[in-house]
Amino acid sequence: MRRIADCRSSGDIAQVGKQFLGMAMVDLTKWTRVDLIELKAQVAERLVQVEVEDRSKALAAAEAATREFGFTLKDLLRATQPEKKTGGTAKKVGVARYANPADKSQTWTGKGRRPAWFKAALKAGTPPEQLEL
Repeated sequence: MRRIADCRSSGDIAQVGKQFLGMAMVDLTKWTRVDLIELKAQVAERLVQVEVEDRSKALAAAEAATREFGFTLKDLLRATQPEKKTGGTAKKVGVARYANPADKSQTWTGKGRRPAWFKAALKAGTPPEQLEL
């Protein structure tokens, strides 16, 4: 029995419609674009349904296997994940060191890239000390 991939690689797409894994297939060469788009949507919807069913079966099988050894899935997953850091320190926010003389709400800590207003003030001849808070 030929596989779909074999038919694609040989360029014989009409063979896709013959037989595949014992299922009767439809000759897609006579379908219109609209029909094929509708079929594609139906296939996508069914794939989602099958994936949900398969995930459910896989989860049930995994739970049964873990119970056999006296564990739960949470136990095993917890053992494979790195421990989370609890507490810790929050990122420190820098203290503003400079302010725009035209708009005091625009501030800069003096670290990182210089803001446009700071560059413009320096270009205009204002010393940085006059911009300090």
